[in-house]
Parts: sequence; structure tokens; C-alpha cells
Amino acid sequence: MIYQDRYDYNETHIAKLLLSKSSKDIVEAIVTTVFASENYDLSVSLVFKHLDHPNLHIRAQASYQIGHIFRVYKRLDLNLLTFLEKSVLIYNFDNCDSIEDA
Repeated sequence: MIYQDRYDYNETHIAKLLLSKSSKDIVEAIVTTVFASENYDLSVSLVFKHLDHPNLHIRAQASYQIGHIFRVYKRLDLNLLTFLEKSVLIYNFDNCDSIEDA
């Protein structure tokens, strides 16, 4: 993913990305939603949905967005952390140094 200083949120584009088979597209949709949608509930639901995705890259990137949600919206659903902790135990995230990476 190329670093973007500003994300533009387009609901139609996000919907197309989420239907893609490409993990890059799905991750782009999640990250863009968290940073640009200005919608806390939508961001949380999208991240929560992808925390147990079959693709390791998508699961890991969804987990990283938990910290971004907290920084952007200044609040956090603690259910996300509980689910993340269970996911780490089940999937054994090899690419995460610790649960704090989220």
C-alpha cells in the first residue's frame, strides 16, 4: 500500500474493494474506512468482521486497525480487544510481535 497523507472515502469504491478476492483491496477498504469514513460504528463493525477472516494478512491488518480506531475516534469497544485476544490464541499470529501491536 502506498502511503497516503489523506484518505478519500467513497462508499461505492469501498463496497467494490470488499467484494474483491485480493487481500490488498480488502485491507485498503478497511484502512480507508477507519481513517476517512468519520463513522465509528462502521469502522468497528468492519474491523470486527475481518478479525476472523481466513486470510492471515487480512486478519493481521484488521487487528492493527484497532489502535487506529482508538486514535482517530478517541474511544474503543472493549469487545474488539477480547475478540482479538481470542484470535491471537486461536490463529497464533506469527507476524505480530505481541498483542500490543494492535
